[in-house]
Amino acid sequence: MASVDDIVSRLQGLSLGAKVVKHDPVTSPAAWKDALAAASDAPASYELTKTLVYKPKTAKTATPVPVIAIVREETETSSGSLGKKLNLKELRLANEDLMKEFFGADKDSVSPVSLDATSFPKVLTVLDQSLTTSDSLFAIHAGSNSSTIFLKGSEIASYVLSLQTADNKVQTIDFAALKAEAAAAAPNFSKMFNIVVEDPNAAASGSIDKLFVWQNSWGLSTRTIGVMVMVHGDDKGLVLPPRVATVQVVVVPVGITAKTTDEQRANINNTCQELVDRLAKVGVKARADFREGYTPGWKFNDWELKGVPIRLEIGPNDLEKKQTLSVRRDSGVKNPIALDQLEKEVPALLDNIHNDMYTKAKDLYDSRLKVVSKWEEVVPTLDAKCVVVMPWCEVESCEDDIKERSAKSAEQTDERAPSAGAKSLCIPFDQERW
Repeated sequence: MASVDDIVSRLQGLSLGAKVVKHDPVTSPAAWKDALAAASDAPASYELTKTLVYKPKTAKTATPVPVIAIVREETETSSGSLGKKLNLKELRLANEDLMKEFFGADKDSVSPVSLDATSFPKVLTVLDQSLTTSDSLFAIHAGSNSSTIFLKGSEIASYVLSLQTADNKVQTIDFAALKAEAAAAAPNFSKMFNIVVEDPNAAASGSIDKLFVWQNSWGLSTRTIGVMVMVHGDDKGLVLPPRVATVQVVVVPVGITAKTTDEQRANINNTCQELVDRLAKVGVKARADFREGYTPGWKFNDWELKGVPIRLEIGPNDLEKKQTLSVRRDSGVKNPIALDQLEKEVPALLDNIHNDMYTKAKDLYDSRLKVVSKWEEVVPTLDAKCVVVMPWCEVESCEDDIKERSAKSAEQTDERAPSAGAKSLCIPFDQERW
């Protein structure tokens, strides 16, 4: 790692005036900003920068060529969009080992001045176009997380461009446009299926030109329905969370026999419909089941299979007591509800069901999180239908090795099943938990 004096000397050799400010070590942009605000010799006005180092996906035996992107701190960056722009596959943020290997710095101290005549030819350097002509002051790390150099945007560009060679040029990219370019794929599906709207600008001039619509594509798909079925369902069928159920309450008339008079039957059915109407007025999606030829028991099973959160039963005895019997799908608990408390009790019961289902699912998930620190325990833990929480060095080759080794040693329960290994899911935000 170059010293601050070496860095200043390099800058002065290019006639670039550099102001250096010493401060407490920092490990985040917010801490960096606070440290500079506390420094009495820092300029009154400046912007922070960020230097991002990415590693493109390559063959295991290939030498990686890191991508170093120099942008304003406030600029939104997308590794996918940048990779597409540079025609590189699967850019990932580089790990600490790679940064130290190429720049002799960690993520909290790497900056444009980490580049020199030795490291520049080994990387692909990308510079935010908005910096190249800016006369505003920008803060960059001076080879460590406790020293900051202030340079104009144009001076940062001058330093980086001075390192160019005939074989290795700086890529200047408009990151603001890059963000829009990432969404440029939005009309692709509309072009495929010819989904168009009238061009409002063309309509003003009297023409009838069409525009392909712009659409968003999200990873939240029908797979979430499968997850819901597997997490909450039971041997009786679906168990739907109230907030996604198309029918939240079903009202079933009961106690109707061959001896029931037409007047009694009409009174029970009318009361069922009245409950549906009253619930609809308070935002509850309810339905009455008046199907002929089916017993109440058959209807109970049918609606349980469909996962409706609450069943309300109304019969002659309920009318006399001015109540309805509620049955929860998730727990099977039965409780009478006074008819004059219907609009208050049913929404509250739906909220309770939602909370109980969420708590039950979360507790089950948490119970399946198993901390593992020995390789011998990884595959048995996965075979026990648990999620492994384990240390990871953030080295991609190590991740690939874990997947390969776990696939080889995993218990094969079905010869038709794919021999896929362990898949890394995420790095939890709450590290203190582990």
